[in-house]
Amino acid sequence: MKTAPPLLLLLCLSLTPATGSAQANDTADLRPALTPGQTTRYEFWNRIDQSVTAALAGRERTQDSTLEIVGEVTWTVRDARPDGSSTAAMTLDWMSLTNRPAGQPEQVIDSRRLASPDTEIMHELITAMAGVTLTVTLGPDGEVTGLAGLDRMKPKTTRPKLLPSDLDFRETASDLAALAKAPPGNVAVGTTWDTAFRWDHDLGQVDQDWTYTLEAVEDLAGVPVAVVTGAADLSLDPDPDAAGELPPGTPAPHIRMLDGSATTRVLYDLTRREAVGRHSTAAETVEVRLQLPDGNTFTRTLTETLTGQVLRLSED
Repeated sequence: MKTAPPLLLLLCLSLTPATGSAQANDTADLRPALTPGQTTRYEFWNRIDQSVTAALAGRERTQDSTLEIVGEVTWTVRDARPDGSSTAAMTLDWMSLTNRPAGQPEQVIDSRRLASPDTEIMHELITAMAGVTLTVTLGPDGEVTGLAGLDRMKPKTTRPKLLPSDLDFRETASDLAALAKAPPGNVAVGTTWDTAFRWDHDLGQVDQDWTYTLEAVEDLAGVPVAVVTGAADLSLDPDPDAAGELPPGTPAPHIRMLDGSATTRVLYDLTRREAVGRHSTAAETVEVRLQLPDGNTFTRTLTETLTGQVLRLSED
């Protein structure tokens, strides 16, 4: 087992601008070129801060909450083809949720521990996901083109409909080893390229229009690393049914994203052709407006910020 570069160093580089060593003629090939049997463990950490304001008949009420999600994932390359496409196994080793609702006791739900009486449902769901190996198919540019194995999670829970969707797990896979939708061939420092993703959202699906930039090519603890940054605008394609059951006679809700943006910074190992660190942020404000049968309008405004980190722990 070979130890990856120090995590603190990775974290510092991922949060600060690249400096110094990159020259104007530096280039990098950001497409995956993985080796069968290549195995990497990743640690992920996400923090979601939410503020929900409900307004009705001139009255407002705001509730804040924080959710932290941590865990580890193992990524193993099963096969690699001459065109650069590959198949990998992705296993969620464990996951822990820490929920901090305003004015209520903190809840910790960990797949490695027994559930408390008030966390049984969520504990059952994360336990159903842990230990199940999913098969991920990657295209030559790192895009996730297929995913299989979700059916093996369903018998482990009494509430399979609450499990994340196929698209949710594709999004997770896209944040791990490969730099999804990388540009073709060698590109120079300063090169930008555009790409788009469409992922699930609690209230429909969200479109992300990204612009990526190869910021620098650095030497990190003897490893050549490309520093790639990205910025995106988010837009929501709402699903009125996702707002839940409504009172009889209530018209379909009006759902719109008032604001949405995201950023990312990726450290990409040019020797192993895989990500070693990723720092991401996202911010969105979504409004749900209901015209009630009594003539009043109910408005629910959700402001959410997400900070996420993925770090390579070790490599084989």
